Amino acid sequence: MSNNPAAGVAVVEVTLDVRVTVDEGATSEGETATGALAEELDRYRIVMTEGRFVFSDGFLLDNDGVVATPDKGKEAIDGVLTLVLAWVAKGCA
Repeated sequence: MSNNPAAGVAVVEVTLDVRVTVDEGATSEGETATGALAEELDRYRIVMTEGRFVFSDGFLLDNDGVVATPDKGKEAIDGVLTLVLAWVAKGCA
């Protein structure tokens, strides 16, 4: 639990470190299933059914914090892409 960024409100925060090695397990076309998924990140949406997102790193928040979409501008550092989402439960903010 974290108390950032909503003043005085307990916030759940999840950090994901994602590493994709395209060479490992490559098919004859030079792709991996994981690599293919990573290339399509802009097609994913994370939608809150209760509560709302209050902070993100690597995501864009829309609809008053209800929808998070991956930020195409987020870059991996040393081959690791770090993504963070923080949210509050319904009625907490």
